[in-house]
Amino acid sequence: MFSEDLFQFVLEQFADEIGGQVAPQPPPLQTDSYIARSAMQKAIRRGMTDLALRAAATLIAMDQRVLWRRLIVTAMEDQGVGEVDLLSRIVAASRDRTWRHKVGGDWRVISALIRKACACTRCQSANDLWNIAGNDPDLAVFKSGLCDADLGDLLAFICDERQPVTHRGVAVLVAMGEEAGPAAPTHIRPDPGAVFAAFANAGSDSHVAVTYEYAFRQARFSLAPLSLCLWSESRGIELSGEDDDLPPVTWLGDIPRFALDQYTRPGLAAIRRYAYSSRPWRDFAERWRIARADWPKAAGELLFRVEGAVVTNRRVWGTGKRLYEKSGGLGCFMPEAAVTDGMVLIVRELTLIDKLRELSLPTT
Repeated sequence: MFSEDLFQFVLEQFADEIGGQVAPQPPPLQTDSYIARSAMQKAIRRGMTDLALRAAATLIAMDQRVLWRRLIVTAMEDQGVGEVDLLSRIVAASRDRTWRHKVGGDWRVISALIRKACACTRCQSANDLWNIAGNDPDLAVFKSGLCDADLGDLLAFICDERQPVTHRGVAVLVAMGEEAGPAAPTHIRPDPGAVFAAFANAGSDSHVAVTYEYAFRQARFSLAPLSLCLWSESRGIELSGEDDDLPPVTWLGDIPRFALDQYTRPGLAAIRRYAYSSRPWRDFAERWRIARADWPKAAGELLFRVEGAVVTNRRVWGTGKRLYEKSGGLGCFMPEAAVTDGMVLIVRELTLIDKLRELSLPTT
């Protein structure tokens, strides 16, 4: 099969690069799997290699399947279409335990991949496209119009590069079965295989289409086909980047507080306590008419955007920049106009939130 030949070639190249590398395994973090995977991905976003390696050492001892899936997700969410070769290596290496043993073992391979991920450019355009396709109210009429489409119509539209990439993104989510809500068509049976086949038949670079299809099979994440929507526009773009505004890192022992977000149990507990006890947050939420039940989700999403989603060496290119700017105000459980004010409030409240996170973290 072509895919097997492709991944074998990728592994041969990768083996040449890591053959002489020394990779001592650092001590693991004293934490659970959820906080470790959060710390690893956010450390990669910030280029914090030592922390990313320690978090990976934690996960490799707990469950390698979780580690490999997180590396695949991180490559799609944060390295993006500008670093497809890295995703190819992660996917290929994750599938071949025998090869990993031959080149020096799991840790040598994983540590080399993490070092590369920390050093390369980062692009979250596929994630931004996912957020826009799912949450932009301006796309509601278009979603409703898909009620008359069949899968063939969707596939043709998805692969038509003359169409707006945001609208193609909506069609991808429908075809993959991820678009829900009253505006989503109910008669279309999701068919991920047909989506990837359509991209391949439409002329997408074969190694890129295969890489993203296998990434989807292993992670079940629709950033894979959304990335293919962006691939043709991203080719030939200079791989230069610039850093986001990053708040200072504060620590609880060897755990950075930014790892305790709404996707971890102690982080969610702290955010809930904050949302229902902070008077400034209450004033903000009531002013913008955020439903009380959504206060923790809204505060958690803003906190995530302030400190969890930020990156160093963000890849700068036209479509990516436009998607990033549009995505910034969406998906926060509040009006788009409120998001900037909300992020300013969260920055002011970080000291309080950090104290609440410390109280929520179990002692060991």
